[in-house]
Amino acid sequence: MISVTFHLHGAKAFFAMLANELLESTIPIDAISNPGLIELQNYLIDTPDI
Repeated sequence: MISVTFHLHGAKAFFAMLANELLESTIPIDAISNPGLIELQNYLIDTPDI
């Protein structure tokens, strides 16, 4: 599991939605409609564990 915490207004650079829509939520990456995040997810899935 990976968790990301943004500072005030930090999510704006990554998401087209308002940060308060994400507040206290667990949202799957594929629900956010950002191709870069899907690519990151696939990269992390394909990376071997240490």
